[in-house]
Amino acid sequence: MEKNRSTTLRVLRAYAEGIHRVRTDREATSKVLAKYTKIQDPEILRELYRIYGVKYLEPVPRVKLEAVEEVLRSEVKGNTAARATDFVDNSLVAELEQQGLFQTLYR
Repeated sequence: MEKNRSTTLRVLRAYAEGIHRVRTDREATSKVLAKYTKIQDPEILRELYRIYGVKYLEPVPRVKLEAVEEVLRSEVKGNTAARATDFVDNSLVAELEQQGLFQTLYR
């Protein structure tokens, strides 16, 4: 990430813009869900959108340290000193926040 920070930042920006599109354009998102899941039932598509497009897709794609800690507790066997902060770097998200990306997208 250090060598390609600029590229990684651009990918993260595009991902954030995609999240914004999903969260704000239900019709287009439902069409994409229908295409790739092969589901045509509008009721099921509405529920898929509600769950994956709104409930679990955060507007700001920050990695939650407590979630990583839980994975480490449940999956890492043995006595390990691994901490979430050893694996997570939210500095790019912070940089996009400082640039005003999320404020611009969600105004």
